[in-house]
Amino acid sequence: MFFMGVPDTDLHNHTDNAFPATLRKEKTTHPIFVLKTLPSGHLVCPCSSKGSREHEKYIRAGCRLEMGRHIMEMDSFLKERYRFTMPLDGRFSRKLLFRGKVPGSCIAGGAGK
Repeated sequence: MFFMGVPDTDLHNHTDNAFPATLRKEKTTHPIFVLKTLPSGHLVCPCSSKGSREHEKYIRAGCRLEMGRHIMEMDSFLKERYRFTMPLDGRFSRKLLFRGKVPGSCIAGGAGK
């Protein structure tokens, strides 16, 4: 599943200050991708418009997400090295905007290609 609207400050805190590498003064956000559902929450990773098609998985531009009408405007690279478990409480999730379920056929790239 693909969500938008996670404040960079929250991502920075949940990734041990690793992603994004620098915080801007304005309130910026990044999307997240749900990798797996766990009993304690959801294992997620941030996404970015910058990345390597050879080394990272990405959601293809033009992909129509299921359970919604959203079409990916650009490639969105899964930053799996910054994965974390998203807490189940509302402090984090109330900021999220659900965009849809990503069909497996829309995920490309990465070392396992």
